[in-house]
Amino acid sequence: MNVANEGDSATLTFYYRTTVAIPSGSVIQVYFPSNINSGTTMEGDIDSDMNAGDETYLELTAFSLPSSAGAYGPIGITIRSSTNGQILAMTNAFGCIYVKPNEATPSSGFVVTRVGTTDAASPNSAVNIGF
Repeated sequence: MNVANEGDSATLTFYYRTTVAIPSGSVIQVYFPSNINSGTTMEGDIDSDMNAGDETYLELTAFSLPSSAGAYGPIGITIRSSTNGQILAMTNAFGCIYVKPNEATPSSGFVVTRVGTTDAASPNSAVNIGF
């Protein structure tokens, strides 16, 4: 992510696996610290049974991108039973999100820009690649 997109809405995809079996219908909750996405908790449903070690993912939409460069986190994840709220799996430090600063545009040299669906190199540019 880049600060040029500050405040934009994005979709984040979290890939995860657990060390325990998780029944379908369980709820996954993703906790953000207060300095990202307004510290909100986002939820999703687990649609099918998971065996220990199975990898799956959760897509979170309407995620608000931060306005400053830096590392944001940690992000916590809890998986709960939908019937009684019991915690089935949990980590308080699933990962962090890094937002990089805007990069300065070089005043000379080789520059590639995207115009619509076309990549365009700056005039009189050359790329020499050696091994």
